[in-house]
Amino acid sequence: MIRAVVAQNFRRQRREKHLLAHAIDGVPRHEQRTLYDNTVKEPLFQTHPQAGKKFGLDRIDRNDAQLRIHLGAVSFDAGANEPRMILGIGMDLAEVARYEFEPAKLEWFARKIYTEEEMAYAMRKRNRAERLAGFYAAKEATRKAFGHAIPWRSVGVSHERSGKPVIRLFGRAADLPAHRGVTRIHLTITHTATMAAAVVILEGREP
Repeated sequence: MIRAVVAQNFRRQRREKHLLAHAIDGVPRHEQRTLYDNTVKEPLFQTHPQAGKKFGLDRIDRNDAQLRIHLGAVSFDAGANEPRMILGIGMDLAEVARYEFEPAKLEWFARKIYTEEEMAYAMRKRNRAERLAGFYAAKEATRKAFGHAIPWRSVGVSHERSGKPVIRLFGRAADLPAHRGVTRIHLTITHTATMAAAVVILEGREP
């Protein structure tokens, strides 16, 4: 009995499929898509376009006063109306542990290596060894960027009001940028509990 019912249902399903296929074949092709689309259910989540504010970027103009960097490591200052390029790069690493000085050694380094401003800044900080290591790395990176030795205390790290570190040159070293055509000295310092690093870039007029 069960087999007879299953067979009857199967034959009925095949007959319905045959009739549906025959009906579709009898409909013009351009209407078949409409017939099919009507059987598609609407998705659970439907997205609709919403009106919003359009964003875009204007094309960079060569004469734009904000344009600073060009290919080939050359920048353009619209105010000065002349191209500039990188003249020197220096980088240095310093181990923080080597700058955890005892009082006597700290006094010697304060006289021979660091400027008064550097020492005053470092002594105000909780982890002064990290600052001293960073200052030393900045001095060494500056010497490498210029390509020769400079007296340690003739190179100093200062800070702008924003906290940005900058290189200061003193004494005879103050004339180096003019002799080399350097118009800007860029400095960045970073440090962890164990290491400090500094990078110095000399920017100047294209020769």
